[in-house]
Amino acid sequence: MAEATDVERMATLNGDYNIKIQMDTETCITYGSCLLPDGTLIVTDWTNKRLKRLDATYSVTDHCDMPGEPWDVTCTTPDVVAVTLPNLKKVQFVSVRGFMSIMSTRSFSTSDTCRGICWHSAGELFVACGGWEQEGPGYVSVYNLNGTRLRSMQTGEQLLSCPQNITASPDGARIYVADRDGGVVSSDRSGKHVLTLTDPSLKSAYGVCTLDDGHVVVCGWSSNNVLQFDSDGRSVTELLKASDGIKRPQSLCYDNRNSRLIVTMYYTDTIKVFDLA
Repeated sequence: MAEATDVERMATLNGDYNIKIQMDTETCITYGSCLLPDGTLIVTDWTNKRLKRLDATYSVTDHCDMPGEPWDVTCTTPDVVAVTLPNLKKVQFVSVRGFMSIMSTRSFSTSDTCRGICWHSAGELFVACGGWEQEGPGYVSVYNLNGTRLRSMQTGEQLLSCPQNITASPDGARIYVADRDGGVVSSDRSGKHVLTLTDPSLKSAYGVCTLDDGHVVVCGWSSNNVLQFDSDGRSVTELLKASDGIKRPQSLCYDNRNSRLIVTMYYTDTIKVFDLA
């Protein structure tokens, strides 16, 4: 296992895929994405207030209009996803069985503006809150599926300033929070700080995901790149950069079935999909 920690992945463009649909009136802004167990992809569309489902060819096959602008999405069960609605300070559950539909009786309010969200196999939702202008210091709240707040992650101003997206390691032992001002903060489930992933070439961490070998991939919104770190926090390689077409990247999603990395970017109607080797 120690030898595998320094393995550099290589990314090759699979394609650029359009996610705009006929009813969209604005250019898409996608802050979050997640894969369902059946291999289809769910993406948020902030400006058009929609969730969209993409099939294996990355064609939009379904959409669901949301009551507010959606930021992030996570799969809680094969048939249900949870979506953060920052401007409503709300987490909304959506059924993805058949055609997507809002579950009118399943939602809960958050005490502050909520953005990144991650489902943990222990039955918990980790939600990144606050940190932006006119908001309090950033932190992570942990909820159960009924919307009961279980605890707040031990963060403080030294660790989290402005949390964006959030993910868990494949074994569930670590939580990774992309912080706009502080790199990627890693902790255990209780909130105990483990390490912080930083690199001089990473500016404004926004999206984060983990690979099947435990490596962490993070995108820099201001640095227009995607970096790979090992599980010990060492920077392994700059996986993608501006010359690869990366501009204002916002979220990352790893497809372990096909070894693909899905990158969404700011104010564009397309997503980029890369094959990893």
